[in-house]
Amino acid sequence: MSRYISKLPPEIRELAEKRRSEQRNEGEDELRAAFLWYMTLEGEDFWREINKSNYSVFYTLYPQKDKLDELIEWIEVEIIWHKGCESDLQVINSYETILNKAKEIKGK
Repeated sequence: MSRYISKLPPEIRELAEKRRSEQRNEGEDELRAAFLWYMTLEGEDFWREINKSNYSVFYTLYPQKDKLDELIEWIEVEIIWHKGCESDLQVINSYETILNKAKEIKGK
């Protein structure tokens, strides 16, 4: 079965498109023909598994931040910004309450 770059999950598609571009084969969408797997940083075994829809190899090699981590980072930045602007203390306290709850959920 042929796997197409355009049909891969977004983060894997982005990597495949990057590898295809590095090997200057822009027009090819079929994963097997798009680039030489053995010439990539990931190697042939990695792309063979992707071609078989075993996407776990990608997430093992390239762990993704989860959405809660992104939220925690965003709240921390907002707190710093509001403190710098001398915002209403109630707003800052609200952000800190939300941050503490997000960290509790995350287990940090």
